[in-house]
Amino acid sequence: MKERVETFLKEFEWTWTTAVLASLGLTFIMLISAVIVPSFIIYFSEQQFGWAGATDLEGFINELVSDGPFNPEMMKEVRDAVAMGVTTVAFAMPFVIATILQNKRRKLRGGSDKRPTGGYR
Repeated sequence: MKERVETFLKEFEWTWTTAVLASLGLTFIMLISAVIVPSFIIYFSEQQFGWAGATDLEGFINELVSDGPFNPEMMKEVRDAVAMGVTTVAFAMPFVIATILQNKRRKLRGGSDKRPTGGYR
């Protein structure tokens, strides 16, 4: 399996059609994971756990001080943090994966995984 992946990475070349199709697929995946999944998390947590209502930071801090860290009203902050984390990861992962694959491809082709060009450093 590893050899097949490395062979594919080493021999793969972008054409304009594969680049357009890949960008359309990536856009679709990012829209699903950055819009629909967090929305589902919010609706699911409101319906199943009762973590509903408006959120604000000042109210969160006041409830934390007065009621302790596991107040059900404060769990809506956790809900929003999870939804925002999913959105952030969905946005950042394509950049991270592309960088890792490009460095691996460069190493497989006999180069180094360092920057291929000069410039100010």
